[in-house]
Order: sequence, then C-alpha cells, then structure tokens
Amino acid sequence: MKKFVSIGLLMFSLNGFTQQQIRKIAYHDAAFSGGTDALNDYLTKQLSYSFHKITGNGTVYVEFTIEKNGSLSAVKLLKSFDNALDEQVLSAFNEMPLWLPAKNEKGEAFSTKMVLPLRFKTV
Repeated sequence: MKKFVSIGLLMFSLNGFTQQQIRKIAYHDAAFSGGTDALNDYLTKQLSYSFHKITGNGTVYVEFTIEKNGSLSAVKLLKSFDNALDEQVLSAFNEMPLWLPAKNEKGEAFSTKMVLPLRFKTV
C-alpha cells in the first residue's frame, strides 16, 4: 500500500489586512524556493514518520503568512485530519526554509497570507 501527499495552493486570504495592503496586487506571487515539486519533497521528508501511521484519506488546511523577508509566521491549521500528523505539519511549517515573497510591480516585497491544502491519500 503506497501513501502520498499532494499539495496545491488554494487561495490567498485577505482577512486582517488593511485597505492599503489589500490594494497591493502581486506582480509575482509568493512561492516556495524551488517550486511546488521542491515543497512536496520537503513536506514528504518532514512528515514521513507520521505519514506512515495514518490510515485512510484526508486533507489538512494550513494557513500562514509569508513575510517580506520570506519567513513564515502565524502558522495554524484550519482543518485537521490526524492529531499526530497535525503536530508534524505545524512543526514542518514552523521550520520551513524561506519562501520567495510576493512582489508588486515595483519589485517591492510584501507580506501575503496563504492557505495550503495538504491531501493525504492511501493508494
């Protein structure tokens, strides 16, 4: 039985931002350094212990802010799947390498809030 995790960028959340911040339109969206494949590899390695203990399929939704310097802050779960896995997901995001921050048309970096669904499937 194989297990795998698939990830996808779900949406940007504007909650908690001022009108001035909302008006900023990303010329370049925030991204994990190395892209989606690198993010998937990182999460698979970080979650391997808990991942092998889960049964069934489920999705964990992680909300976080990508700061101007690429660091992550305000990491929290919006939807849980498995308690042991949830702890590992939070740990993986809190220890995650720097992201490439969102930038406006002038090349100025700005903070972005993001929600990332992590889908866990047993095949």
